[in-house]
This record gives sequence, structure tokens and C-alpha cells, in this order.
Amino acid sequence: MAMASGLAPSAPPPPVNGPPTAYAPPTAYGPPAAHGQPVAAPAPVVMPVVQPGLVQPAARNVIAVTPQCLPPGSILVREKYCGPVTHAVAIGGFFFVTCLSCCIYACPIDERDVYLAPDGRRFDVLGAIIVT
Repeated sequence: MAMASGLAPSAPPPPVNGPPTAYAPPTAYGPPAAHGQPVAAPAPVVMPVVQPGLVQPAARNVIAVTPQCLPPGSILVREKYCGPVTHAVAIGGFFFVTCLSCCIYACPIDERDVYLAPDGRRFDVLGAIIVT
């Protein structure tokens, strides 16, 4: 009908602002799927299962090196001690509860790893004796 009136169909106008955008018609993605045709299911994704209490393979290669100056029979233990956090809580608590802040030293907050020798001496992780 447009030909009958003497007007030819025209192309769409170019974009006014910005670079031209790339557009791929739907036929570029493949033929349209017919309704009712079976479609292949996506491949299942296998997720690793982590069970509690099992050592993961990356953790098996950890080697614990003990200092050579330790007495034989020493064991590594974690102990609580009065360190910088305990002192900070005691000093900060002094402004609120005055003398009662000293009670924090009865249950220290800081922890460290020490080697406990059979004779009762304690050594830090580098092998130095801890004197109390």
C-alpha cells in the first residue's frame, strides 16, 4: 500500500546520542526451537562433600616442628595468661568499677601455646623458658 501512494519504506533513523549498539537478531543464536520438542537437561554439578571430623587433603601436609632445645617428653598445650588484652581490660575497668577491676587477673583473657616439660618448666613456641 505504501507503494500505491508513492512512498517507499524507509530505514530506521540512526541513534542520536552515543555509539551505535550491536544487535544480533534472534536467528543468530540458532534456529528457533519448536514447541513441544525435548530439550537436553543441563549437566549436573558435582559439589564436594565435607564431613565434620575428617582432615581435608590440604591439611595433611602440615608439619609441626618442635624446638630442639626442649626436654624429651614435652607436650604442646594452650594456656591462659595475663597479657596485653587482660591489662587493657583491667586499666579500662578501673575507671568504671575502681578496685574491682583487679578481679580480671583471676581469669585472664589472653592465650598462648607453650610446651610443658615433664619437670613443670614451660617453654614458648621458639624454645625460650617462660619465667613467671
